[in-house]
Amino acid sequence: MILVGAPVHERGWILQDWFEHLAAQEDFPPDGLEIVFNYGPSNDNTLDLIQEEAQRGRFGAVRWLTDVHGGHVGPRMWNLDRYATMVRLRNDLLGEVRRRGPDYYLSCDTDMLLPPHTLRTLFRNIDGFNGIAPLAFMTDHGEGFPNCMNIDNQTRDLPSVTSQQYAVFGVVLMDRLLYTNVDYEVHGMGEDLGWAKNAWANHMSLALCPDVRVKHVMYPAMLGMFDNRVGF
Repeated sequence: MILVGAPVHERGWILQDWFEHLAAQEDFPPDGLEIVFNYGPSNDNTLDLIQEEAQRGRFGAVRWLTDVHGGHVGPRMWNLDRYATMVRLRNDLLGEVRRRGPDYYLSCDTDMLLPPHTLRTLFRNIDGFNGIAPLAFMTDHGEGFPNCMNIDNQTRDLPSVTSQQYAVFGVVLMDRLLYTNVDYEVHGMGEDLGWAKNAWANHMSLALCPDVRVKHVMYPAMLGMFDNRVGF
């Protein structure tokens, strides 16, 4: 079983698209995927969309935790307090993942839209690694900032083949060893770097697979735009 998880807060503008892209995975029928969110109470229709998808029944299950501790913001705002909130949300999600014990955990942020062959390609390339990410871009133009970093916290050049990385983020397929043994941690450049540091310390191997490109929709206006870097 594959469990897909993400924190979510005021993502009504993209969440239905996120569901549709996940449901369209080749060789992975939706009823073989389960979804769990860590929901931050929102002023939009985020929860309505989650509940409607749960009632629709096309996925194996759609569940959600509700985070009541605050610190949720709609616009992108990154500082240590925000990173601490994200650490709590992601670690609480990991607790639920560990409780359910799937074969694999796909951590997939709700601003990441998967092309149909994402899971198939990641599984084809995960051998030898504990976690693998598809290629995504962390800016709204150009290919200078892929979703991977070196051990010195500098952005890697765009890899041409699947290769080991110190840090990957955005969308990560994790095996049981990785999701069971590695927690997120506050870091000055984001909780994903704290997680990567802990993965490294636990001798876990992470990789980035450039054979599949995910659309990182950083703000609502990008949703309807064609991204030439990823092909949709």
